[in-house]
Amino acid sequence: MASPDTKSTMVSDGKRMRPVWKPGNGNGDSAAYTIQRSLLTIKGHPTWKIYIDDIVLPIVRDSADEPPRYVYLDDRACYTIWCTGTYTNAEMGEFWPFDFNTLGHVKTGRKNRGRPAWTDETETTYAKLAMRGRNKVFEFCGDPEETEYVPVRPKAKTKMEELVAQEIAEEEQATLSTEEITSSSVAKSVKVPMSAPNRPLPASSLELGIKPMPLPSRSVEGPSHPDVPNSWKHKRKQLEISLASDPREKAKRVKKGKVAKDLPAKDDSAE
Repeated sequence: MASPDTKSTMVSDGKRMRPVWKPGNGNGDSAAYTIQRSLLTIKGHPTWKIYIDDIVLPIVRDSADEPPRYVYLDDRACYTIWCTGTYTNAEMGEFWPFDFNTLGHVKTGRKNRGRPAWTDETETTYAKLAMRGRNKVFEFCGDPEETEYVPVRPKAKTKMEELVAQEIAEEEQATLSTEEITSSSVAKSVKVPMSAPNRPLPASSLELGIKPMPLPSRSVEGPSHPDVPNSWKHKRKQLEISLASDPREKAKRVKKGKVAKDLPAKDDSAE
């Protein structure tokens, strides 16, 4: 164990930095209300320090060498207290509520802190204890070493990342194709021709017996398709045909103040 002179005065409990317990600090605050309130926060209490000293065995209750209560135990001290069997499960949950539950199991959500605990003297295998829950085990590997932060990302790209990568690739491809067109020498030499006058189709492009219609120099008044029923010429032609085929005689117009010769005379004897 490191000497008191070389030990750090602040150690992480897995969530935030806490002061290290020193001889003479005694037990921490045992108020149930304060402990219950701190379970959902990381603020803690000034008297709750981290205990990282070696425990004198066997443990004698109410002695000067007894480990302090209501403190944060590091991994080695936590495993040692559990192995001694000096305290019942309920007592371990009451005296060290940040490390054990009332059933004597390692508390769910407890973080590794301080020194690791080994199962042998060669220090090759970390000690393990069962946690509450099926097939849950806590490994006392101690405070994890500080390494460079590397974000945890899935190996396979997500669907959103694939869509973004596809859009970027399409934009780059469109940019390259545009640059090729604008930068080529052929594109620079191309000249847009002026609009040519209307010309009739060549006879060779038409079927046999069909002659191309000459295009007039100016637009023809009226519709260009007289055979269409909506054409005004078609309507006029239909009207002429209907009038010519009507067997009834046309009514003669009579001027006012004159009597037409063809009208029959009025018979007064009928009255």
